[in-house]
Amino acid sequence: MEKVQIDTYRICDEQGREMELALMDVFEKDGVQYASLSEIIDDEIQDDVYLYRCHGSGMDMTFEMIGEDEFFDIAEYYMSFYDI
Repeated sequence: MEKVQIDTYRICDEQGREMELALMDVFEKDGVQYASLSEIIDDEIQDDVYLYRCHGSGMDMTFEMIGEDEFFDIAEYYMSFYDI
């Protein structure tokens, strides 16, 4: 089995719990950059996807939580890429 290199980041969730996340996608909407990330547990990428506003690129990328008022709009836009 061939191993694939995936960019991973450590982010604290709303409760302050540190999570290891795999960068799945970076996309732009209305001139703002967003990222989808999935948690890694026991070296396995989980199915759940977290959406964050992001800044920078590569391993210097930083993430910012999306406010409730815009989250559903961003989530709907992201899901439209995959016909979900």
